[in-house]
Amino acid sequence: MRRTMDASELQSLRERQLEERERFLAYQRDCLGRLREQQKLAKRKMHDIHVQAAAEMEEKNMLAADDLESRQLEAEANFRQELDAEKRACLVRLRHMEAYCHTPSPPASPRPRDSPAPEQEEYRFPERKVTERDFLNLASQYRERDAMDNLHKSKIEVMQGRQEKVYNEFLKRKEKELTDLIASQERAETKYTTKCDKEEKHLLKEFDDRRLRLQSRWKLQGMIECCRLEQQHGVHYALLPDLIFDLDRTAN
Repeated sequence: MRRTMDASELQSLRERQLEERERFLAYQRDCLGRLREQQKLAKRKMHDIHVQAAAEMEEKNMLAADDLESRQLEAEANFRQELDAEKRACLVRLRHMEAYCHTPSPPASPRPRDSPAPEQEEYRFPERKVTERDFLNLASQYRERDAMDNLHKSKIEVMQGRQEKVYNEFLKRKEKELTDLIASQERAETKYTTKCDKEEKHLLKEFDDRRLRLQSRWKLQGMIECCRLEQQHGVHYALLPDLIFDLDRTAN
């Protein structure tokens, strides 16, 4: 082995092989670094797009929820106006019925002084008779008035309950849409990470194949040079030791 290491030809061959190995490793580091940087930028871009899309959907959902709430409040206000109109109509009917039941028949119309004396019947109204049915209707109207506030309150509470149910279901649906979107984005990012891992493994496999071919060629070069020196000097030359690659797979 000492004769081999002292041979200038073999020393020159080994120096050329070492330089070639350094060029190979530098090229591998450069390729891996560029691939990883491209993947890093692509991942960041994908993530930023996903974050923006989720934020836009969340904002859109909030605006839609606000719009639904506004429409529900408007519907409730209109409904309250309808109930108020119904109550006013009830009170008007009640006043008319009270006047009908409690006001006596109107007196006969006065006769003008200068007009000729007509028949007496011309200035008389038929006598009005209030029946028991009229008083029953009046009592019914009182009950309707007394129960109206509670009835209207119940109707409003029913409406509010339905609106709350619709609003909560709307929020749950929108929340699920956002959750589904984020889950889909996470699956896409995981899938892309897997794709990146496969790309790097494929590149490393290519460099491993090249490394093996280099080592085989270097070994053959050493054998050829040793044979040439043996023929020239008539002494045996041991083969050069194999070159070991320091494979830094984490290089940037």
